[in-house]
Amino acid sequence: MRIKHILSILMLMGLFHGAQGQLLWEIRGNGLTTSSYLYGTVHINDERVFDFSDSVMVKFSQCEVFAGEIVIDPMAFSQKMSLLFMPGDTTLQDLLGEKEYREVHQALETKLTGMSQSTERMKPLLLATLFLDLGQSTRSASNKPPLDLYFQNLAKENEQEVIGLETLEEQMAVFDQLPLKEQAKALHEHIIHQEKNIQLFKELLEYYLAGDLEGIHVHVEQQMDNLMFKEELLNKRNDRMVERILENIRSRSMFIGIGAAHLPGESGMIALLQEKGFDVRPVE
Repeated sequence: MRIKHILSILMLMGLFHGAQGQLLWEIRGNGLTTSSYLYGTVHINDERVFDFSDSVMVKFSQCEVFAGEIVIDPMAFSQKMSLLFMPGDTTLQDLLGEKEYREVHQALETKLTGMSQSTERMKPLLLATLFLDLGQSTRSASNKPPLDLYFQNLAKENEQEVIGLETLEEQMAVFDQLPLKEQAKALHEHIIHQEKNIQLFKELLEYYLAGDLEGIHVHVEQQMDNLMFKEELLNKRNDRMVERILENIRSRSMFIGIGAAHLPGESGMIALLQEKGFDVRPVE
């Protein structure tokens, strides 16, 4: 089975003018002495995603802890580079036909100049995220880092504790659930259908800017037709992150910044927290 347009979806995982409050949710009740907050983020730096409603920064500053999907630490990442590469001597050329490999190789040479030697052995889905040109996908990039990293940096400046709800190893293991040949096929399809994928990402971004979690949920459901990968990429990660929220939320207030695609749906983090007995409602 094929995963359609996987890169656009990943931007909302990792994926408001007026309606922005729909992405900010208060967590209270069930014995909590102080509220915590859940906020849907996106891994881009388009200036529009920083146009917060007044409530966002107020609630952020009130919390003792910022929790992201992972702690983004380039130094730590550099020590775990082996996670980025395929096992053994496997290369892209082993996974693609001659024509497909030629198209991928040419595109990588053009887009990722100077990295061609390392890209031959990088896991194809990770390589695809590097290839994605967000500058073409967004109207106006700001001089800020991507939104999730922006929150992490701001928390450090405010001397708030920063924690990750997953480890890098856990996130990388998700990609390993998809066979390398399927990853390579997804990379090739992204390259040859780049304009279509850019348009799809723009549509997802508009849902995000409108604070339309249901729109994001429906769009992601339509694009992800590999049920096993959906279970690994969304559902199991939602369960794990909620459990780690529960380990912390009773002892300190948390501002939880998670990719927006993790919030909605029956298996989303809002529903899971409600099932645990919390009152989770949008902040007006």
